[in-house]
Amino acid sequence: MLSGLRQLRRRPARFRISLEGQPPITRVGQGLLVVNLGRLQGGVTVVPDARPDDGVLDVAVLKRGSPLPMT
Repeated sequence: MLSGLRQLRRRPARFRISLEGQPPITRVGQGLLVVNLGRLQGGVTVVPDARPDDGVLDVAVLKRGSPLPMT
């Protein structure tokens, strides 16, 4: 839990993503995942459409949500 709280202070990074035959896109987020499974350890679903047997890797940009209400 302490590790997760430390990540709340982390500054967003800019990711430039180039996928087969597509023009590059830029996204801002806390992290980038390249996965072939939709769940992380502990059963946390991050990329629900990712399948280990479909022959493709899925890319997800993680964005931080604030646990505090915005004023």
